[in-house]
Amino acid sequence: MTIESKVRNLNLPAVSGEKAFVERVLDLPISVEEFHILSSAKAIGVTDEFKRVINAFHVPAKETPAGFEVTFELCADQVIRASLKRNIAYDKNGKKRPTNL
Repeated sequence: MTIESKVRNLNLPAVSGEKAFVERVLDLPISVEEFHILSSAKAIGVTDEFKRVINAFHVPAKETPAGFEVTFELCADQVIRASLKRNIAYDKNGKKRPTNL
């Protein structure tokens, strides 16, 4: 059995001016271990790379683009920052694409 939560369950405020970007990652699943680690954060935001990718690909509101994996970093200022890393194994909204074995 796998127990998961969602980023939104951390109940963190968005960094000022980044709410629309943060809404794109709130429904992504996180493990219980990740939840405990990230719950020490004070806020959630996104990296400049995240903003650049979203704006370059004109991604609809509350979505992340296909071909990118969402990653999280807990920064020294106790802010979680979501980033987008190029990875064709991922479909839109952080869903893993099926692979042929």
